[in-house]
Amino acid sequence: MPVVMRCLVMALADLVLEGLTLVLAVALGLVLISGLAYLTITVSTANNARLVYAGTYIYLPGTTYINGTLYVPMYNIGYQQVWVRYIYVMDSHGSLHRYASNLVLGVNQYYVYAVNLDYEPTSVTVLVAPINYPKLIKEFSANVSLVSPITLVSQAQSAGTGLVKVEVNDPYGANWKVSWSYADQSYSVSQDQSYSWFINPPYVPIQVSFSALITQNPSVNGINYTCQIVPSQVNGNYGAGSTVTFNVECNTLYYVIVELYAPCNNWYWITATTDYGSWSVGGKGSPKTYTVYYTPNNGGLGWLKFQAGADALAFLGGSLSVYNLSAPGDPLINYTTSWYNVGGPAGTDYFQPLIEWTLPGMVYKAVYSSTGCASSAPPPQPSNSITVTVSDPYGAGWSVSWSGGASGSKSGSSTTQWTITASSTVNFQASITSVPSNYSSCSINPTSTSASPGGSVTFTVSCATNQPSPPKTVYGCFFTLSVGSSPSGASSGVSSSPSSGTYFVQSGSSLSGSISAQSSVSSSSSGSGQSWYQFDDWSLSFSGSGTFYWNGVQVSSGTSWNYGRTFGSFIYDCPSGLTQNVTASFTATANYVYDYITLSGPASVSLNPGSSTTTATYTLSWSIWPYNAYQVAWSLPQTGNSYEVEAQLSTSGGSYTIYWTTNLQCSAGTLLSASESISPSSASVSGSSGSTTATVTITYTCSSIRGP
Repeated sequence: MPVVMRCLVMALADLVLEGLTLVLAVALGLVLISGLAYLTITVSTANNARLVYAGTYIYLPGTTYINGTLYVPMYNIGYQQVWVRYIYVMDSHGSLHRYASNLVLGVNQYYVYAVNLDYEPTSVTVLVAPINYPKLIKEFSANVSLVSPITLVSQAQSAGTGLVKVEVNDPYGANWKVSWSYADQSYSVSQDQSYSWFINPPYVPIQVSFSALITQNPSVNGINYTCQIVPSQVNGNYGAGSTVTFNVECNTLYYVIVELYAPCNNWYWITATTDYGSWSVGGKGSPKTYTVYYTPNNGGLGWLKFQAGADALAFLGGSLSVYNLSAPGDPLINYTTSWYNVGGPAGTDYFQPLIEWTLPGMVYKAVYSSTGCASSAPPPQPSNSITVTVSDPYGAGWSVSWSGGASGSKSGSSTTQWTITASSTVNFQASITSVPSNYSSCSINPTSTSASPGGSVTFTVSCATNQPSPPKTVYGCFFTLSVGSSPSGASSGVSSSPSSGTYFVQSGSSLSGSISAQSSVSSSSSGSGQSWYQFDDWSLSFSGSGTFYWNGVQVSSGTSWNYGRTFGSFIYDCPSGLTQNVTASFTATANYVYDYITLSGPASVSLNPGSSTTTATYTLSWSIWPYNAYQVAWSLPQTGNSYEVEAQLSTSGGSYTIYWTTNLQCSAGTLLSASESISPSSASVSGSSGSTTATVTITYTCSSIRGP
């Protein structure tokens, strides 16, 4: 035997004597498989000794196939943390099968990889790479020991094996990670499905500490899941044959995708609103796409309201169009030119809200187009179809029939949606045909209704249960939600669901909600100036007992952070098994920047008798964060005895036009004539705040007053 191999075998034999062999207990007795007699090593260079000393070595101490399962024990006896990239298994017919383990082995870490096979294996080859040198691939191979099929029983397991089973039940497909440690060694497994494996500690019984967490929440078909893994921590003294079970539990957040666009005027806005919150964009910006959450009814349906508006002074007319991009051809589903006004001349004009019943995962586009804008939406197209929806989460039997402009019937026992083609108004009748076994009665509402072509009808099934209500939890969490603005003058643009207050959440229950801030809040508006509050970010903080999730990410108690979007959602979980009431609080302050643009100058100019010239100075001031100004245009749209100065400020966020009126008065006599000019007519400026001036030159004649 070569010297290098002899030394290696002696070293491994010492490891075996120190208790690092794999002991496999079976009902027929104790079988000790050291694996040394079968161990072969294939490396990428002939110098085995150099590779061993380089620090990468995986010992395969007894690969065994029994009862349809292949067990591949792996022990990292090198000096490098390694990534086990692939495990190749050769079957009795000479074919190779590849398995991706996604396993990382630390130095001195021992792990048993198990895989169910439907063929008989003869050898395995493990491909590993040092973590810091992923392109350096090394192979370690071992023959497979075959053990005749036997029946394993828990008593036999306890007698001779240290295998402890770990299982995770995950019906949602969440990404999770389970870590455990014992005897100063740490390990972990990550998956996104239900999964089970065995750990093989050096002895049993042994104290093992487990921790589990969700690394990524799933999102499927318009539903975001906020998940937790239970228990999140567990410590115990485990013997052979023990089982540790973790369960993934998820809450649901329903959503649709909404694109909002108001391209024509920077004074306009468009908003999408649900019972969960609101999402907005201002005019003359790029289209913005939002994930819009809503609270569904039992069939998953929820309402979605679209609304657009304009400052009354800037109102030019227009239309609001809503499209369903999830349907073929991007059909126009709503269209309005009907306007309402609130607050008089200084108030706000807005479109009559358009309300759409939606299922999760739908994609909508809402466009506000003003008169004369090239981006105007097309007029509504006539439709001869009627959409019918039955919301039935209980599995009750139902039947819907219709007559009039169309005739037919449909029955089912689940939530269903379909369309019918109609020439005129259609009359509908609905009834319950069967009640599920675990419910005492069911009803459908409405039982009769009608709809015209282009419209829709919804029937909702409700059922009463036979089961008694569960007892109420005595203890829980007092959760305080505080939502406001800074400065307080912007408070009208801030909202939350639920509203600010203290809420009692029962032990083991959850409270979900959202906060929303308008991107800008008007402060004052006149011909000579405008002021508003521009949204900057949220200052958020959570403290107290329980588990808090912000936009699906868990936040520790005592954490403060800033958030730059106008909308966000949260979930608060009150701990289970409380024996006394506890408290928690979430504080959200919307930070706004005060913006303005003003024009100032003399309200009147006093002129001396006779013919002469004089001047008047006008100052334009602005603070328009987050935009920058780059040019000012000055003009005199009205001249004469009373003249008007107009200043138009061009910025990266649009243009602003304001006015100032000045009256001329002779100090004595009568004003016979007057003319004005302004300088400069335009000027370059810069910055999000600043000021600039213009001078008006007045040429006039006042009549003289003579004495007696």
